[in-house]
Amino acid sequence: LEELRGAVLASFDASSSDARALLAGSVCGSSVALRSRGLDDAFATCGVAHLVAVSGGHLVLVCALAGWLLSHTSLAPGARAVALLVVSALFVAFCGAPVSAVRSWAMSLVASAAELVGRRAHPLSSASAVGIALALAEPGVSGQLGYLLSVTCVCGICLFGAYARFLVRLLAGRPRPPRALPAPVS
Repeated sequence: LEELRGAVLASFDASSSDARALLAGSVCGSSVALRSRGLDDAFATCGVAHLVAVSGGHLVLVCALAGWLLSHTSLAPGARAVALLVVSALFVAFCGAPVSAVRSWAMSLVASAAELVGRRAHPLSSASAVGIALALAEPGVSGQLGYLLSVTCVCGICLFGAYARFLVRLLAGRPRPPRALPAPVS
């Protein structure tokens, strides 16, 4: 995997242009060329450094593509879930296992494990369990701004995502009809 990453990075020739440095950072998680070209400071100044760092957003794209491909196979749901976890773990390792990507992968592992044992996935519980586990495994991570922002953002999405979705539907003029109440027991 390390040799593959090296070959992909070499094919990008990241130090030759800003665009290639951005590609190496976004695809392989390598920030060497970004730093040497001064782009990391520019991204940080603009407040978009998180878009370059390999994290949950990148993992969602990889998982969506792999999940779509796996859905067209004859694998059982459990086998598809395991295959998806393996593919996403390989992607995280390929990118150098940054903390944000490891956290995101671990959350998907917890959610998938819950579903495989017959429980519904609960994103807020998964995020909280993984956040606590990472802080216990490496206490220094709890002082890193990127980690704190990542966990806080995911928990915020879990808490307020349904409200935001409702508000967007309401503003778009397409609110979901209310669910029917169960019939009273006589």
